[in-house]
Amino acid sequence: MAALLVEPSLVAPLFPSPAAPRRNISPPEGNLGFRLKPFPLSVVSQPVPPPCPCSAGTLDPEPAEESPTPNASAKVGGREGGRDRRRAVRIAWEKLVRWSRSWRSKAKSDVLERTKKVVVLGGGSFGTAMAAHVASKKAEMEVAMLVRDVDVCRAINETHLNSKYFPEHNLPENIIATTSAKDALLGADYCLHAVPVQFSSSFLQGISQHVDRNLPFISLSKGLELNTLRTMSQIIPHALGNPRQPFIVLSGPSFAVELMKKLPTAMVVASKDKKLASAIQQLLASPHLRISSSSDVTGVEIAGALKNVLAIAAGIVEGMNLGNNCMAALVAQGCSEIRWLATKMGAKPTTLTGLSGSGDIMLTCFVNLSRNRTVGLRLGSGEKLDHILNSMDQVAEGVSTAGAVIALAQKYNVKMPVLTAVARIIDNELTPKKAVLELMSLPQVHAFLVRNALDSDSFLGTALIDMYAKCRQVTEAYRVFHGMVHNKNASLWNAMIGGFCRNGLWEESLELFVLMKNWGLELQSTTFSSILVACSTGKVVTFGEEVHCCLIKLGFEPHPYVCTSLLGMYGKCGLLDEARRVLESATSKGIELWNSMISAYVSSSYALDALNVYKQTRLSNIRSDCITISNVLSACSVISLLDFGKGVHGELIKRPELHNMMVQSSLINMYMKCGSTEDAGLLFNLTEDWDVIVWGSMIAGYCQNKKYDCAVNLFNKLRPKGLKPDSAVIASVASASASLGFLVLGYQIHGFAIKSGTSFDVFVAGALMDMYAKCGLPQLAGIIFSGLPYKNIVVWNSMISGYGRNGLLDESISTFAQISQHGLVPDSISITSLLASVSSLAALEKGKMIHGYQIRNEVICDGHVENALLDMYMKCGLLKYGQSIFDRMHLRNTVAWNTMITGYGHHGYCLKAIGLFEEMKRLRVLPDDATFLSLISSCSHSELIGTWNLEKLLLVTF
Repeated sequence: MAALLVEPSLVAPLFPSPAAPRRNISPPEGNLGFRLKPFPLSVVSQPVPPPCPCSAGTLDPEPAEESPTPNASAKVGGREGGRDRRRAVRIAWEKLVRWSRSWRSKAKSDVLERTKKVVVLGGGSFGTAMAAHVASKKAEMEVAMLVRDVDVCRAINETHLNSKYFPEHNLPENIIATTSAKDALLGADYCLHAVPVQFSSSFLQGISQHVDRNLPFISLSKGLELNTLRTMSQIIPHALGNPRQPFIVLSGPSFAVELMKKLPTAMVVASKDKKLASAIQQLLASPHLRISSSSDVTGVEIAGALKNVLAIAAGIVEGMNLGNNCMAALVAQGCSEIRWLATKMGAKPTTLTGLSGSGDIMLTCFVNLSRNRTVGLRLGSGEKLDHILNSMDQVAEGVSTAGAVIALAQKYNVKMPVLTAVARIIDNELTPKKAVLELMSLPQVHAFLVRNALDSDSFLGTALIDMYAKCRQVTEAYRVFHGMVHNKNASLWNAMIGGFCRNGLWEESLELFVLMKNWGLELQSTTFSSILVACSTGKVVTFGEEVHCCLIKLGFEPHPYVCTSLLGMYGKCGLLDEARRVLESATSKGIELWNSMISAYVSSSYALDALNVYKQTRLSNIRSDCITISNVLSACSVISLLDFGKGVHGELIKRPELHNMMVQSSLINMYMKCGSTEDAGLLFNLTEDWDVIVWGSMIAGYCQNKKYDCAVNLFNKLRPKGLKPDSAVIASVASASASLGFLVLGYQIHGFAIKSGTSFDVFVAGALMDMYAKCGLPQLAGIIFSGLPYKNIVVWNSMISGYGRNGLLDESISTFAQISQHGLVPDSISITSLLASVSSLAALEKGKMIHGYQIRNEVICDGHVENALLDMYMKCGLLKYGQSIFDRMHLRNTVAWNTMITGYGHHGYCLKAIGLFEEMKRLRVLPDDATFLSLISSCSHSELIGTWNLEKLLLVTF
């Protein structure tokens, strides 16, 4: 399992190895100019827990006495020695009890007496248990529970039972449940937040107007927000819009059911405000609940979040019946990983060995009441994740938190093989069996090379760099390269250039290439292939042309791989003429070179040119491969050449390429984009083991062809197959529910997106916003929009369009104005969406203002913008302006003609509308249904249906 490679020193806790001398790789002379700076490769020392307070002498009952000599001990006898030991233990215990009572009397305050009201946000199991605990401490204190389920609210108020979670436990009578945030928060002294982490941002934003800025928030939620990687100490102030909101985190080994039964429990409150932490300690402490305090908020939160992921790993081991030895090994490794990450983030090592660290981990990993452990156990038993989550009535935070593990590991450069394996299992990238077996034999190739002094071998170094780069461990690859940087072997440099490029660091690839050239190292064909790929990735044409000159001078132009990379670079940069010249000048034209040319034309939407190149390959008797066929089918999709696509399909019937998954997916995509949904369905039904990408193509294709019922039905068939819908599938189904006007389905899709952790994906969020806007709920679209941590221009455009569709022109303009404030540049779709809002209300002055903005800021004026401007001016009655734009249009599509005909007809100029239709016929512009509808409407407005030959119109129509 390549993704689980770890630094040798970090594997030590699980797999000890002979001690190796500490080695540092010293930097070379001169500055390489990379962003990835060199650092020493050394053994990581494990933090040592502090000594127990008793052993340090803080609780010693008496001063140390002289030890009796062996002879004296023999004379005294074993009985007296036993009495002395028992006496010492008794005195120590009595001193400990006296010290505890003294501390409690000194720390006692009037916090409980002063507290009149406590609010608990959330009606889940732990929120209910904490509400019952606080309410039982003082009968006169009001404890308000804010719940969303009306039935649960009614049951708590009428029967004093939370029948969903604790049907056998009566709640104190001073607990009052409500669904009104205003009523719950009014006059509250403290707030206990028990809403799951993934729902917290949107929930808190919805109630923020009712929250007092000085109300202390006690977080009971454990986890990390997906995509943003934020903890609750960051989520709560951000969502409430108050960076100074008082915050405390409560964590530790605690099951809600045992808290309800008043069984002995110990927990930790952590806050940077010591007085606040002490107050909460007094508020919550009781004879059966011991509360410790800490200032290490980071340590408590990270331990509480990642222990849920580790519990899933423990459950998987249990579900697979791999035994206690395996369980102990993997949990120990997971504890080390949590410690490595937490300390990198600034946590104290002692926190991770205390209640909120080791204590919580032991409880969650080894006890059956743990929801996260249950998820892992069922995964290890062979159940599918979707089925597990759908059968649970509570949220397993570890499932969503696992998605943040890989990002955190990369951000802080920490190796976390166990937790990363859990994330990959949840993402269906790895089976539990394979993950566990490979974890138990973690690769230690690099450690072996270091121990045996083989790490200076250039061949092995090249292999290590390539291995780390393919595993997306660029820093490790550079670390190996840096240790051998003085080696003049070109293969090392080529591997590092390729590694940078493979991981998107194209600028570093270019820097390394320049340095390699300046050092006089041998440039090889591999060097030029990698560097040309880097140029195409960064669209740096000038640098690419210089590389082209360099390879011509060195005689590499005829090399097939270099030639293919050169053509691909020009094609991706949009220089198709140069790409064509490369093809024509090539001495050896293999199918790879032809594929690059076809792909370049397709990606630039020159579909006919791509098909002409394909015909050339056939005339040259060059056998096409799967990539050729996929590119050709993509070209057919661009210009809807269904017959040509069917011809390609017919040629494949007797060829083995037909059974290739990529070719079959391209065929389905071609049929869908050409409107032949029946053929696509027949091909789809021939095979059952499609991956989720093909399912997504089918669902999206049905939506494109307005067969939304088929899209929804196919989505319902996807989940029983055990496939996890990705963001593209969820976005398509959300779009289908919007087009069907099926709001209930939209709610369900939104809930599924939240549970699957895709609700923060910009494509899913955009589709959900569009769905709510089309269903007349722009306020819900606004909540999703404001809760997104990252907003690209597509999301902003969706919000502008959503407001405009609901007649909220001022909100559309305000949203448009904020785009540049967030560092983005409005594009043509932004202008088009805003103009559509203006057109619907015929707000001419604002339309002119937007037109002026588009001209001044040189926003590209493509066909969409021209049509939108045309529609806006025609609807506002400025026919002269509309005609002027129409006359200057480079490409007048059917939409533009229809807009002009409709505009003239609505303003009583029917003869001009008819004249435009005659001109369409003269220019051989193919009319559509909307054209004739606009023409009939124009004649109707001017009462000329009888004047103009309706029979002739209908004849032309048919």
